[in-house]
Amino acid sequence: MHGPLQHYATSDVPDARKLAYWNDLTGEAYSGSSVECRQDFHGRMWSWTVGGLRMLRPQTEACRVTRQASASEADKVILHLHHRGGGRYRHDRRAIEITAGDMVLCNSADGYTIDLTAHDTLAVEFSRDALGLAPAVIDSRIGTVIDGTRAEVRLLHDFLLSLWRQVRWQGDSLSGEIDRVFLSLVSLALAPDVGEPAPVGNVMERVAKIVAARLHEPDFGSYELASEAGLTMRALQKACARRGTTPTGLIQSARLDCAAERLAVDFEASVTEVAFEYGFSDSAYFSRCFRQRFGRSPLQWRRGR
Repeated sequence: MHGPLQHYATSDVPDARKLAYWNDLTGEAYSGSSVECRQDFHGRMWSWTVGGLRMLRPQTEACRVTRQASASEADKVILHLHHRGGGRYRHDRRAIEITAGDMVLCNSADGYTIDLTAHDTLAVEFSRDALGLAPAVIDSRIGTVIDGTRAEVRLLHDFLLSLWRQVRWQGDSLSGEIDRVFLSLVSLALAPDVGEPAPVGNVMERVAKIVAARLHEPDFGSYELASEAGLTMRALQKACARRGTTPTGLIQSARLDCAAERLAVDFEASVTEVAFEYGFSDSAYFSRCFRQRFGRSPLQWRRGR
């Protein structure tokens, strides 16, 4: 089964109706779900069904999302992978903090509450039995932070982003393969760590997570990055130099990469809107930087996708 891509946004809804409109959408997408936020709430969401996967990509301002427990959903789990932003999850008496890149798996039947920052989340609901993992393994990972710096999680993150980039060109013939690849990657991400533990406090992994969480802030720069990472400016510069870049270059590349992903998925957003969303205060400067990085203007990039 391959369902059409659906896109929803509050931009054309009167302010007095925005939150109610979003609650109607959320409740329809996932039964028992509701949102608490200011009345003139701003958000957009894409939904898509491919094979046995129900995929959502909400991008909203800060809000609280609650999903009520439902026995009818006992055979399902929902994966939230935070492409941007994060939040605090409360699930089955557990409370965890999520930052950009991290993922969390929730039981659809148990209900949960999430206090979200401004975010872009890749959500997928699917059958827990389809994973082929022992129930004890799945249960041990429910409601826990699955670190976004792990290679397995990064692979899953990249795969989901690639699906959203290509969503308009996928067909029924690929649905089974997409299911299998997704479930294999999730199984890898949920499996217990083996071998040597990852180095504690890896500088660039920590830096990358901070950049991903704050790249939408126009005033976020190298000094703010060094301060939040607990590094001197010289230490940050040395760490970036080992990757062949600078702190400023690292931030700008992340902004441009996210903008390119957005342009490929959201054909309704203007170039100026995308530029502002990812921390550029001047759309002309954004276009020049975009061309330097990708060899095409933002509009040419969009048409070429």
